[in-house]
Amino acid sequence: MDVSTIRDLVDPFPDVHAASTRVFLGPANSAGQAGQWAKALGRLADDTWAISYRYCVTPHLAPAHLRVDSNLARYSIDWNPRLRDFVVESFTHVLIESNHALWSGPDLDFDNRAVLEELKAAGVSVAMVAHGSDVKIPSVYRHLHPDTQYEQLDPDLVDTLETIARRNVEDFAAFDGPTFVTSPVLIPFVPGSRWLPLTLDVERWTCDRPVLGRERPVVVHSPSSAQKNSVWIDPVLQELHDEGVLEYRRLQGIPHDEMPDVIRDADIVVEQLGAGGYGVAACEAMAAGRVVVGTVDPTIRRHIKAVTGHDVPIVRATRETIAEVVRELVADPERSRRLGAEGVEYVNAIHDGRYAADVLRTWIDPEGEPLSDVRPAETPPEPDCTVIVAVHNTATYLPEALASLERQTIGLDALQLVLVDDGSTDDSGRILDEFAARHGDNVVVIHQPPSGTPAVPFNRGLERATGRYVFFLGSDDVLDDDALELLVGHADGWESDVVFGRMEPIGERAVPILIYRAGRVRDMDLYASRLPYNLSNTKLFRRELVERLGLRYREDMRQRCDQPFTLTAMVNARRISMIGDGATYHARERHDRSNVTYTADAVEKYASTEIVMETIADCIPPGPQRDHVMKRQFDNTIRGDLRDSLALRDDVERAFVFDRIEDLAQRYLTDNLFRRMHVIHRAIIAAALRRDVETTLALLQADEDKGRGVDLHVVDGRAHFAYPGFDPADAESRPAYEITYEKPVKRIASLFGRAKALLDGGSVVITGRSRVRGAPTYAGRLVRDSSAPSEATHAKRPPQRGREIDAHLDTEAGTYRLTIDAGTLAERVYRPSIALQVGDLWYDVPLRFEGEHPLRTGLLRRRSIGVARADDAGHLVLDVE
Repeated sequence: MDVSTIRDLVDPFPDVHAASTRVFLGPANSAGQAGQWAKALGRLADDTWAISYRYCVTPHLAPAHLRVDSNLARYSIDWNPRLRDFVVESFTHVLIESNHALWSGPDLDFDNRAVLEELKAAGVSVAMVAHGSDVKIPSVYRHLHPDTQYEQLDPDLVDTLETIARRNVEDFAAFDGPTFVTSPVLIPFVPGSRWLPLTLDVERWTCDRPVLGRERPVVVHSPSSAQKNSVWIDPVLQELHDEGVLEYRRLQGIPHDEMPDVIRDADIVVEQLGAGGYGVAACEAMAAGRVVVGTVDPTIRRHIKAVTGHDVPIVRATRETIAEVVRELVADPERSRRLGAEGVEYVNAIHDGRYAADVLRTWIDPEGEPLSDVRPAETPPEPDCTVIVAVHNTATYLPEALASLERQTIGLDALQLVLVDDGSTDDSGRILDEFAARHGDNVVVIHQPPSGTPAVPFNRGLERATGRYVFFLGSDDVLDDDALELLVGHADGWESDVVFGRMEPIGERAVPILIYRAGRVRDMDLYASRLPYNLSNTKLFRRELVERLGLRYREDMRQRCDQPFTLTAMVNARRISMIGDGATYHARERHDRSNVTYTADAVEKYASTEIVMETIADCIPPGPQRDHVMKRQFDNTIRGDLRDSLALRDDVERAFVFDRIEDLAQRYLTDNLFRRMHVIHRAIIAAALRRDVETTLALLQADEDKGRGVDLHVVDGRAHFAYPGFDPADAESRPAYEITYEKPVKRIASLFGRAKALLDGGSVVITGRSRVRGAPTYAGRLVRDSSAPSEATHAKRPPQRGREIDAHLDTEAGTYRLTIDAGTLAERVYRPSIALQVGDLWYDVPLRFEGEHPLRTGLLRRRSIGVARADDAGHLVLDVE
């Protein structure tokens, strides 16, 4: 290829400026960044001239100062020597991108190591910068960021990326000059590198229109790469579009010069999910004042805060939370506008070129004055979370608990671990010291004499806490790897003061489970949920709340010392949130049952219970809200103690227990609270208040035998469960057995035994056993539709579907009978049921049935009208032919 041809395929070499510092950047110019950095250096730095270089397939489309066709760059034996001479003779500094060789050698081999040697020999100062996939090793990156969707790519391509990245990582490690990365996400692959921020022409994206100023906001997403996880984003935004919540625009095939107007016309830009950092598109959207949503990991936020003093104003979302996050932004225009303004301020400070020029000048001119106002945080950013672990003789389990902290995806650098050895006599202290020696300053170990209560080590931990949040981990328990990342991310995103995840048992440990059925809940209502049954301290607490309240553990409590702490925090929290399907805390029951929960005696137990009740009374004024929170102390704590210990105690201890229950009931057991308790629990407390040991024990056994049925007895229009001690003639004790607040659907359904169905003359007759006694109000129902509910239901009025049929409950014999005129049955599927009034509700109960039986009549039972059979739920349906 001759020189004349070369001139047709490349830009002419520019005239060399007389500046004392001359910088050459290339040859990738990824996302135009080399060109932007060169402009920033030339515009801002005194006596500095910088140009960018790029070789590519379409050089006329590549925004750079010097461009060349990639085939010419690779194969021309004339071009490469000319470029080498130009660079070596003209520039004092060279920034090489992505470990790409600027030129080839005599054999047309592109070896950056050889280029580096030539530049070094010529006295040129060289630095290297990584952009992304050039050093991101897929197998490693996938582990650090599990939501990165490399599986969406061709496996051969992923293998190629793996090979290239591993080679480049090795070359960066061997390079003895300055190294930079365009995202903090890449620092683990290029240790010791500095973050060189992405740079853009901020004015090109400026927009005066505030976000969310129209009835239906516009949300956009540009699926430019698999790592953005558009496969998760598209369906969610399309569903919200279809619901009318927003207008979703998927940006594809839009010329770059048209993109500013497209972004200005949007309100929210969803950049990516799972990548961990953010890219040029996010910067452009923030420059336009748009709200940006993406998965920026807490470790990345901390790094940027540390080196710039600025918080990243990108709203965090994950695969699980994207729909909720977008809904909340749309519903809160004021917050969204604030975020948009913060984005403009952030981009102008970090991404307009001044800060990037400062970063490059740490290599080019280390003694030069800063060009931007960006400075590192005056003090290291406070940890995202302080984890406090109280340790006493748990050496068997402690390594597993500590290992779960090491695996936290939020990163140990985002945590402060305060490990308090409360006078252990086993190897626990040594294990803690060795752990701290491995992990440095963010691990604090405190050794103290045994206190006899976890409250003391918890308080010592709070005294040393510096994190934005605090979390308490049992020294024999473990966390899911992503637990703290999820908790902190949701606390930040939801602006919650208390957040907790799912709890699951290790072994036979009893843990609450009903509350988790709701999944992820941003606003938990302490007074209308099962939160009072979830008062352990295994939650994330905002430390500002803890310190503002002066909140500490009661050191006079050996047992349940976490409940007053947790209750006070939740009563005063702006928001309580739950991740019921994740952030799992695995709680262990020790085989020796050696913790204070199991070793406290009756005096201690009831003293602790009294303190908890007094805390509730101090925090919540009398009324339904206090009753809702207080109820757990009667139907869970006191009932639980009676269940576990009453049979084992002597008469003196029993008298003490009954005295304490009587005192607490007089102070806190209101009529409203009493009526809201489940019948069996109310009956147990009532028997204990009567000091009736025999009935109390019988009721406790009935409570354990939950699978056994119980009669329902209706007296004076009021329904009662006839548990042990029930006497229909005793008007004084009957209220304890009355069905009031609870809706015992399963128990009501179990009142009616398995049905038999036959054709008797001209009628279908259905019979079975019944456990209904007294004088009930009831009706037979027949629904002419197989889609009718196949499980028992309840409502405030009698069932309206279908028609009434003849029904009879023989409350003396304990049987039921339904009769249906066969002549009224068409060829359909029918579902018979019994409607029973219980208190203020009507229960519609389908009847249990087994198998399939023909409905026949006449001489030799030859005439059939169909079959009686069980549906998939095991309930009777009549299939009339």
